[in-house]
Amino acid sequence: MSSALRSVEEGEAIKLVLLRDGNQTAASLTNVGYETLPGVELRWVDGTHIEQERLPVWEATYLGARYIIYMPVLIIQAIPLIIKRPDLALVGPIGAGQLTVEVVRSSGFSNIFFMGGIISLGIGIFNLFPIPPLDGGGMLVAFIEGCRHGKRLSPRTVRLAYTIGTAFLIALVILVTFSDVYRLISGEGFGL
Repeated sequence: MSSALRSVEEGEAIKLVLLRDGNQTAASLTNVGYETLPGVELRWVDGTHIEQERLPVWEATYLGARYIIYMPVLIIQAIPLIIKRPDLALVGPIGAGQLTVEVVRSSGFSNIFFMGGIISLGIGIFNLFPIPPLDGGGMLVAFIEGCRHGKRLSPRTVRLAYTIGTAFLIALVILVTFSDVYRLISGEGFGL
């Protein structure tokens, strides 16, 4: 539903078929930005039925590879959400555990490997950020030294960059952990 609503331009009509108590009702809705509609909330409803289809190994492999290749586009499209709600976008081990429990409750154990893959991919992408203690920081230092025609940065400069980066990461871990614990204590979830 979220993808369908995002694919329609604001002001364009959306044709819906609603199923209530076994009766189908056709409706039309003008998209005024579903996030701003009063009373409209996107979440899984109790009793939702999800149909799954078994695919041949080669087709599943192709679709999985295509999804992973398309992941950077999804991340770029998610930047506005990350800016708007960083408490839901950045999660630590506690938040990842809570998210995994919500995924299992909403769609069963069939998506647990998918969830594990998404978490691993997120960790890998985070590791590429150009912050010195991370691999991306090492690549940044190597790039800077390459731009200087192989002239190495002074050990003091490298130590300072790593100290600042490490302090930033420790602060980020504390903030993310606080956000995860607060979300858990307050009973909030990810809306799955």
